[in-house]
Amino acid sequence: MSWSAWRAEVLQDWDCNRGSTKSQVIMAAFRQAHRWQTPAPAGPVARVGVTAYKVLTTWLLGVELPPETVVGAELRLVHPQAIVVNGETRIGARCMLRASTTLGNVVGDDGVASASPALGDDVELGVGVIVIGPVAIGSGARVGAGAVVIRDVPPGAVAVGNPARVLAPKAKPADEAA
Repeated sequence: MSWSAWRAEVLQDWDCNRGSTKSQVIMAAFRQAHRWQTPAPAGPVARVGVTAYKVLTTWLLGVELPPETVVGAELRLVHPQAIVVNGETRIGARCMLRASTTLGNVVGDDGVASASPALGDDVELGVGVIVIGPVAIGSGARVGAGAVVIRDVPPGAVAVGNPARVLAPKAKPADEAA
């Protein structure tokens, strides 16, 4: 990734997290650590930088967002505390994660880990949402607070509950419906 592309990503994250310095710091640090980590730490500076990122975000700021995670532009972290993301999770552009959100895989009785969740673009997760296993959450979907998602959520849908169930697709604006 070029310097200008990296800078543009950081500035987009900075802007969409305006009002939360903690979120801005986490995302700026994530983008740099991701750059160092992908495809693998290239040298001692990268290894030290990635380690420093993990200490800062996990130990001091309470957010586990591994640098190998694929994250689209403008990830918004609202009240970023106790957010845990598996490194194989894929997060689309303009998604929103709130406090106490977990995105992870499942380890079966045989010790084999499942795939991790994949979030489309413009997905919004409420406080305390748990998305577990090889689950796809479609673009534009919203998941209500405290939901436990173990099945796919279609694009534009609203899902709530434990286990999460789909209530209804999100209504399209009048100009799109025509």
